[in-house]
Amino acid sequence: SPKPQNPALMNSNLIYYILNQMATKILYKNSKIKENEEESRQWIVGYDYLDFDKHFYSTLLSVFLIRFVMATTFGELNYHPDQNWQGLEIAYKIAYGDEVENILSWEWQDRYTLRSSLYPYFLSIPLHILKFLKIDYNILVVNSMLFMNTLIIVVGDYFLYQLSKIYLGKRGASLTLLYTLFNFRINQIFLKTLTNGVESVFCTIGFYYFSIL
Repeated sequence: SPKPQNPALMNSNLIYYILNQMATKILYKNSKIKENEEESRQWIVGYDYLDFDKHFYSTLLSVFLIRFVMATTFGELNYHPDQNWQGLEIAYKIAYGDEVENILSWEWQDRYTLRSSLYPYFLSIPLHILKFLKIDYNILVVNSMLFMNTLIIVVGDYFLYQLSKIYLGKRGASLTLLYTLFNFRINQIFLKTLTNGVESVFCTIGFYYFSIL
């Protein structure tokens, strides 16, 4: 039986491929990257399920389900304090006000007002619905905010795919999407309610629209 490949070597090969394809696209901006669909299917796991062009809705659903399952099960659920102070606690206060005790960090005090409330307001949308229906149980409250955060991250995945396709071709875009879906660090940080993930999504969207100017 063949020996398993060294993960570090696999990563370096992937990075080399991506950089090589980017260099090719930049040097020959008007030329299309030649690709063999059958060859791509042979060595990219789930190639047909990572195709936003041909299977938009099924790919979107697949990516969302992977992200949401990762968000609720992967790693330490309380990995970083800011996942509470940048999202969960603020959204909870928006939905419940002074009905329950909240702890806010200093940057949310009126004296400083360093952060925007847009992200916590977005997270709080299902909390208002659950509260109105009187089904705001702990498991639903917490996971509903992870659900909302996952929606944003999936939008970022879509634009990352489109951005990668410009410079790397369809094969490179599928590889990039597959790599980011199961990247340890991304799942550890972006899938928590930290603003870092949201900021990265908007940066990716900005890079995409800049690249098509």
